[in-house]
Amino acid sequence: QLFRDHGFPQPLLYSPVNLLKTNKLGTSASYRHHQAEEAAVLAREIAATYVPRAAALGLPGLILDPIEEPNYGDGIDRKDDPAVRQRMAASMLAALKSGGATTSMTCTPETAALGQGNLDWWVVAYKKFTPSVIAAARRSGAHPAMYANTALMGNGTSFSRFFFGYFPWAVGLDGMLSWTYPMTPQRFPVNLDPKLAEGPGNVHDGILGSDDRPVPTIQWELAREGVDDARYVATLERMAAAARTSPDPEARRLAAEAADFLASLRAGISPDAHRYDFEDADTLELDDAPGWS
Repeated sequence: QLFRDHGFPQPLLYSPVNLLKTNKLGTSASYRHHQAEEAAVLAREIAATYVPRAAALGLPGLILDPIEEPNYGDGIDRKDDPAVRQRMAASMLAALKSGGATTSMTCTPETAALGQGNLDWWVVAYKKFTPSVIAAARRSGAHPAMYANTALMGNGTSFSRFFFGYFPWAVGLDGMLSWTYPMTPQRFPVNLDPKLAEGPGNVHDGILGSDDRPVPTIQWELAREGVDDARYVATLERMAAAARTSPDPEARRLAAEAADFLASLRAGISPDAHRYDFEDADTLELDDAPGWS
């Protein structure tokens, strides 16, 4: 209801990993306690209950992500079956889909295959994102998206603005998600205990500072600036498309000029996310990225 009341225009992404006990090691309700049959029943019930409830509230959609990053070897103890989380991913996605859900998974291009027709959104970490992800997701009938893990929200400044704005617009991403507060304590304001960083699994430690006030960060401010960048160019794109058929020759001229500008802007943005580096990792001094100041 809060999501609806505040007018969020995009679907709500929800990851019921604690309920399904699919979390990685070291986090609450980890997969050590996962019971496959019980979790499958619960996943179907979550989908069958909350998908229609979201629709009744007038939300633009509900997307369910049943497991975080079931990557090969990630979060796996040496004594475990190395494929245990991969089996869980396939099972939980199928169960959610059978309950009527739109599904997503934080994944790599390789682990996305675990969806086997049950995965609607590939949400790929910046670190694993390559230009081939978009085409591969579309071939599988899924939406391509990127999430800004510590590589973006963790340390970047101008980096964050670019990847929440011009980049997803230019390369045709269907989604861009934030993930985390910055991970490096010395880059926080003074009200955060430097021993905490994002906190040992405690949300309070990650969002509230030692004075119990929310921790502001330049990364979040610049992510919002990036969203505005994307809105400006998308608005210009829509207006130019509408003006192309205007009976007014001046409007058609301006539409052509806008289209040329947008084409040059898009052509100047590489689909290779790892081509860009906007600041010195040690000093945080801004560097000119290739073609972008």
